Amino acid sequence: MKNIEVRICGRDDVPLLAAVGSRVFKETYGEFSDPADLAAHVEENFSERAIAKEISRSTVRYFMAEVSETCAGLVKLRQAPGPDLLPTENVFEVQQLYISADFQRRGVGRLLLDTAAAHARSKGADGLFLSVWSEAEWALSFYRKYGFETLGEIPFRLGEAVYVDLLMWLPLPESAEER
Repeated sequence: MKNIEVRICGRDDVPLLAAVGSRVFKETYGEFSDPADLAAHVEENFSERAIAKEISRSTVRYFMAEVSETCAGLVKLRQAPGPDLLPTENVFEVQQLYISADFQRRGVGRLLLDTAAAHARSKGADGLFLSVWSEAEWALSFYRKYGFETLGEIPFRLGEAVYVDLLMWLPLPESAEER
């Protein structure tokens, strides 16, 4: 897709990040979740208050992909040691990669992951990791094609329900061309 602009987000973007994140999460997982649990998760993770708190952390970066001034997707990147299954502690976590339905399968996700990887590489990270629901075949296929490998399973709690997520890892060579 042409004319995709990716930019780092700031405090002025909090309302839009909250709206897009909550909408995409509900659209993707709503039919699989208890409505009360879903609402509580969205409030805890996608409210403007929650996003404002996260965006103020020095270890968190949000990047947004825009097409004609419309948010096509976002990626939330967090620098922190991950689970023990990872081969190193010098990592960044892709905590969220959300693409609006109208822009899926158009290269937006790949561009956002490229941006996340470049940012992590510029900070000297050894790799990226993420967790993804084991039943989300569309997402698993995308991450595998990108180069992520599965390291194991980890639990994801949404209210009283516990889902199985796969922990995925992408080593970051010193330059993008080596990947």
